[in-house]
Formats: sequence, C-alpha cells, structure tokens
Amino acid sequence: MNWKLCLGLLVFFALLMSSSYTLLIPFLPVYLVRELGASPSDVNMWSGLIFAITFAISAFVSPLWGKLADRTGRKLMMLRSSFLLIICYFIGGIVETPWQLFFMRALQGFAAGLWPACLAMLSAYVPKNKLGISMGLMQSANICGGIVGPLLGGILAAAFGMRNSFFVSAAGLSLITLLTIFFIKEPPRDKIPSPS
Repeated sequence: MNWKLCLGLLVFFALLMSSSYTLLIPFLPVYLVRELGASPSDVNMWSGLIFAITFAISAFVSPLWGKLADRTGRKLMMLRSSFLLIICYFIGGIVETPWQLFFMRALQGFAAGLWPACLAMLSAYVPKNKLGISMGLMQSANICGGIVGPLLGGILAAAFGMRNSFFVSAAGLSLITLLTIFFIKEPPRDKIPSPS
C-alpha cells in the first residue's frame, strides 16, 4: 500500500473519530435531564460516572487489544474497534435511562483502541524519515477533531435533536469502517518489527 495514501486516510480517520467522540460532549448533561429523566440534582454524579466508566474499562482492556493486534493484525483491530463504536453510538441514540447510557459507555470502553491501532498502522507504512511529520499530522487531526466536534455537536443538537447527534457519530465511524475494509491493507509481516 502506498504510504501517502495510508497517511491521508489515517489523518482523515483521526479527524473523524475525534470529532465523532467530542460531538456529544456539549449536551450530555442536558441529554441526561431532558431525554433520560435524570434528576437535575443528580446530573453531576451521572455525568462523572458516564465519562469515567469508559476510560476505566479502556485502561484495563487496551493492553489486551494490543497483544491481540500483534497476533491477528492491525487492520482487524481497527475494524473491531470502529465496528463496536458504531454499535455504541447507535445505542446512545436510543437509550431511555441514565443506567442504559452508563452501560453503553461501559461497552464503549471495551471498544477502545481505534486511535492506537491507527498509529500502529501508520508506523508500519510510513518511511522512518517521514514518521515524525506523519505522527504530527495525526496528532493535529486529532486535536482539530476535538475542536470541531463540540461546535458541530451543539449545532446538530439544536437543529436536529440530541439523539440524532449519536447517529451522526455512528455514521462517521461507519465511514471509517468502510474505508478501512476497502482501502487499508494489512502491512506485510516482515514490515512489522520482530521482538528482540
């Protein structure tokens, strides 16, 4: 696979995945109260729990996904993560209670790993003398997605409703999944450094 094509796709993925994630941040407390029936006095507790559970689970399962990626391949791990995130975002748009949203976010913790899988794929294709600028582009795209996401999320929530923002995020991850299936190639094993 041409490394420039790979870099272009992965930079686009970074922008899309980051904006899809942060799309939901501006209105989560409002979503809890208006759509899911959380008490205004409990919304701070729910918001904290719902954000924390994803990262708590992700911290434990990420090394397992990394080990599995070494055995089965990087593309498969990208597909696993993006597909599970599609499911999570879709569920987020149909939940009815704070507890259901909490369990969706727990599942999202198990889905973690798309960003590191993209970085691992990038490192397999990009020439060593272009790795620094390539990683910089990936990080810039990730940050730009974090900036654009909340703005876009607020606009979408105001125009189309909060639930539809979850479906927009699911659509963004669906695009990543399809592009990965059809355009990203698993790097040859000899390009993956063997452990010393």
